[in-house]
Amino acid sequence: MIPIIMISGFLGCGKTTLLNELSLKFAKKRIIYLINEFSAADVDGQVINIREQELVLIPGGSIFCHCKATEFITHLKKITSMKENIPEEIAALVIEASGISNPMVMTRMLRETRLDRHFYKHVNINIIEPDVFIKLIHILPVLKDQVLISDQILLNKISSSDPENIEQTIFEIRKINTKVPIIKTDFCKIDIDPLAVQYSNSYGADKAVHKPLSYFEKYGIKSKRTLNLNILKDIVNEHTPYIYRIKGFAWLDHGRFCHIDYSASGWHTENCSNTTIEAHLEFIFNAKQKETILTMIRNIKQMAFNE
Repeated sequence: MIPIIMISGFLGCGKTTLLNELSLKFAKKRIIYLINEFSAADVDGQVINIREQELVLIPGGSIFCHCKATEFITHLKKITSMKENIPEEIAALVIEASGISNPMVMTRMLRETRLDRHFYKHVNINIIEPDVFIKLIHILPVLKDQVLISDQILLNKISSSDPENIEQTIFEIRKINTKVPIIKTDFCKIDIDPLAVQYSNSYGADKAVHKPLSYFEKYGIKSKRTLNLNILKDIVNEHTPYIYRIKGFAWLDHGRFCHIDYSASGWHTENCSNTTIEAHLEFIFNAKQKETILTMIRNIKQMAFNE
């Protein structure tokens, strides 16, 4: 059977960073990596160092909701076929779940589709950014569920987090899950081998159900025009409580093509040498503020993109 390493955690916490760390740690093993993005267009798949033949991308919704569950199960069945047709053993399936997904339903989905004959949930690594977690834990129920089902928690971005928020985050975690090990880290650096450790958290396996992600909405912009990053930031900063994530690629001044990433922890911009990637920005935001945020996005289109 193929063990599943689940990586969960809210938007921008560092899941893709951990995925890259695991790909280095497991470089000598045959691992399949599945990346699930809530955004309609793939972004994370463009910035990871994993061979194409070992990578599965499912954008456009959560694999644990009805909108993408069928596609997810289809890919799992393809992986079982790969196992039968290749001589090298598949050591694990690593899943980077959408940041707003509820991984509780994994065990139930495997059982209902009889794929539990081929896969089993080995470990759920939940990544938490303290400064963001404290702001949202009492607003977004999915964060509590992610903690409940976790076997290992990484408190990430620890050096840049407020010490009081770190202490309060640990307190909130222990109210939800009293036994889960907690590791403090930066850039998701871990010394453990997730495949070498035995885990047993099966909470929610029989209680979990597929739920629509009613708290969240998404929208994408595609544009080859030059983006004025300062104007983008100014417009976004007026609506920060309601915008959970912005990520994608855009042309900036002086002909720079950049990977742009925004979450509650701030902005990150990095030059990207692969200019064949389509320029686009993906927004994830509070569904209750949909009309307000769509107006904001229209203003970004008109004011932040230059000819």
